[in-house]
Amino acid sequence: MFRPLLLLVGALAALSLVYTFGFGLLIAFAAIAAATLLFSNGQAQESEATQGGQTDYHTTRFAGF
Repeated sequence: MFRPLLLLVGALAALSLVYTFGFGLLIAFAAIAAATLLFSNGQAQESEATQGGQTDYHTTRFAGF
């Protein structure tokens, strides 16, 4: 139920932007959607546990300024 509502809101937002700013924005939205579908493989990165705990980021409780 939530996903169709979110898609409808997204479509209405895109259409309102096209109505406001013109047809070129519709082409840009279509290009972004096509690129997203072409380049996404639908898989998330492996979790830290399967990488042996070696990642490029470190979580701490305090900011390191």
